[in-house]
Amino acid sequence: VQNQRFDVLAYNAVYGRLLDDMDMLPLEDRNTLWLMFTHAEWRRGLVEWEQTAHRLVAQYRLAMADHVGEPAWRALIARLSEASPEFVRVWAEHEVLGPENQTKLIMNRSVGLLRLDATNYWLGPRPGLRLTVYTPADGDARDGLEKLAADL
Repeated sequence: VQNQRFDVLAYNAVYGRLLDDMDMLPLEDRNTLWLMFTHAEWRRGLVEWEQTAHRLVAQYRLAMADHVGEPAWRALIARLSEASPEFVRVWAEHEVLGPENQTKLIMNRSVGLLRLDATNYWLGPRPGLRLTVYTPADGDARDGLEKLAADL
């Protein structure tokens, strides 16, 4: 479950180990945009990092339009700008994109490549809190997720 700012508010055990150990991250770092640009293990696990980074920044820009005066939204941009020259480059492109369901390629260090369908469900009026459900896109991904779950 994420809020509109991409803060991860809740997750199950398998998601918590999909890209790294989410439980070990400080609460203030449990933001997918922050992790995308500053966390080496997340970056390594996102097979299509460049495409994913552009899409996530464009989605954040659209969401921020409703929150442009809010300090937390500006603070995340400032924090990312200080931490990541790559974020600065992508942010400067001014792309805008709405949330979309998609297939993601995740390289998990324990079980290998996972092809996952990500489907978004809004938990109230859209936009707002969003539940993203990851389901295996093929048998290999199903087997990998089952192994990952069994290892927890």
